Amino acid sequence: MEVIKSITIETFIKPMKNKNISYGIAESDGRKLEIDLDNLYITFGNNHFDLASIPGTKGGNRYFFLCPICGNRCRKLYKRLLLYGCGSCQKNT
Repeated sequence: MEVIKSITIETFIKPMKNKNISYGIAESDGRKLEIDLDNLYITFGNNHFDLASIPGTKGGNRYFFLCPICGNRCRKLYKRLLLYGCGSCQKNT
């Protein structure tokens, strides 16, 4: 049985919002992590994820990954083999 890894946008965005910052560089699981909410991207190790934002219902913004395969907004990406993609592209829905 294939194990499919997933990442959620909240994992990255929530700590940023709690500290009221829009840019940060750190290390996670031995890999470089760079988050830039102003320029809408996350780089994690060798993976680059573009983001989209919409106005939040309680102010601020709500962030989404842009699926690297189809370009649709999503809150969760799945990794199958070497590629991340939304649930529809990775056939998880």
